[in-house]
Amino acid sequence: MTKYLKLLLGLSVILLLANCSEDDTEDPVTADDIIGTWNMTALRAVTSTSVDFFGLPVSTTATSVGSNFDYNVTFTENTYSSEGGYDLETTVEVPGEDTQTETFEFRNLTTEGTYRFEDGTLIFDDQFLNAGNDELLTGLDIGEPEVTISFNGADEVTMTQRQDISVTDPTSGATFDVEIDLTTTLRRQ
Repeated sequence: MTKYLKLLLGLSVILLLANCSEDDTEDPVTADDIIGTWNMTALRAVTSTSVDFFGLPVSTTATSVGSNFDYNVTFTENTYSSEGGYDLETTVEVPGEDTQTETFEFRNLTTEGTYRFEDGTLIFDDQFLNAGNDELLTGLDIGEPEVTISFNGADEVTMTQRQDISVTDPTSGATFDVEIDLTTTLRRQ
């Protein structure tokens, strides 16, 4: 069972970092509002995973909290790039098992891509946060992550996302159903 807990922990972290989104706001946000360079100041995600292992249903909840941020994101008119690093402490809870906590260090990360802005929502062409896991995400259809944004004053933006993903492990044939709720806070440089 420990092997499967580690698999669930790893999958939770990979899927968490593959996606990002943002909260609704009362004032309309325009594409011009996000243009500039931003420093990440907070990251929190709750990932719920359910899987059926040979007739035995297993569910987990992983809570991840970021720290030691040195991660910057730059938005232009329709592209973004990011670089830097952060730590991610992830706690996994499985009913009937001991709670497991592990800290992951992500350094020298870079990513770039395009996005579009529709009705106060950023829609990314691929993963927004890079955790050095591109090879693990190969062939995984994460869709186009949608990020709704809200401003906390002129220089801080909160991004939240809810995404549902279903992944089948080719070795065991087990299907993992994953729900991710992710909140990221960025401060304008």
